[in-house]
Amino acid sequence: MAEARSPKNLAEAMQGASAHGATDVEVVVMPAPATTDPRLVVAEAPQSQAAGSFRALRQRVVDSPERRTFLVTSTGPGEGKSVTAANLALALSELGRARVVLVDAHPAAPMVATLFKVPEPPTWTVTLQARRGADVAPPWEVVRQGDADVHLLTACREPAVPAPLASDYAHLLALLRRAFDFVVVDGPALSARPDAAVLAENVDGVIVVASAGRTRARALRQALEQIPAHRLLGTVVLER
Repeated sequence: MAEARSPKNLAEAMQGASAHGATDVEVVVMPAPATTDPRLVVAEAPQSQAAGSFRALRQRVVDSPERRTFLVTSTGPGEGKSVTAANLALALSELGRARVVLVDAHPAAPMVATLFKVPEPPTWTVTLQARRGADVAPPWEVVRQGDADVHLLTACREPAVPAPLASDYAHLLALLRRAFDFVVVDGPALSARPDAAVLAENVDGVIVVASAGRTRARALRQALEQIPAHRLLGTVVLER
């Protein structure tokens, strides 16, 4: 496992990223919500069987110290990938208080801000638009709720914001990899947008979420064929 970073070390990592030509990441601290979404079982019900399943997934994906960036996707919408990504991020944050960032890479249907109850968060999709053509590029803003170890890079549903390019994803993920111990990407479904395939090329591992009784075997096979074999970490089947 990568060494967990203190706030001082995180700041140093971000400054180092800036020295290599990337704009700093800025941590926006917000109050923790009064209540937790019950779907975040690792935080809400840490002793539950469901929470244990996400910790087992955590152990499976970090079996190599070089494996630190993960894409969570699915065959189609509504299969539970966002909940899986969020709980995986929470489980990873338990590893020696590792610093984790959860990226919402599905601007068409963003869920991260909803799951973590972040009111009016800064969004990386709007920041991306502001950076294009800017003389002084604004920082990427990640949200930290209270003293939580999971940081959030949220997206918004904004038709006026141009779609990210492959180079945008590559640049952003490379920067986050230098600043955090683990990067978890909540990506779009493989059947919905080509972005999922692009994201898969820029992470260390891909997890495909399927829904029992909903996901068709043929659709799952077709989805798995889109992912490079050396990056596929496996399939998570969720009970509905």
